[in-house]
Amino acid sequence: MGDNGMNLSHVISELSFGPYFPETVQPFDNSFEATDKNFVATTAPASSSNLRSTTFLQLLIRCVLLCTSYASRIAARAVEVVSGADRKL
Repeated sequence: MGDNGMNLSHVISELSFGPYFPETVQPFDNSFEATDKNFVATTAPASSSNLRSTTFLQLLIRCVLLCTSYASRIAARAVEVVSGADRKL
């Protein structure tokens, strides 16, 4: 296999979502797919109209807002705990 592709052959022993139910057969359990052809990923040429970039200032503002949000949640929870408002009667 060259640098231009990857082999996507695979084996799925068990694939499930949610709780386990014994003796339930899932459609992908014990499935096997093999190929002798390589998958080659191609990308569309980038144009300036569809590129999105974040400046350092925008990143910094997002981080500050996120940290402020977490701090306010922690402070609100601390007030509940200290005041006893989180205890059920």
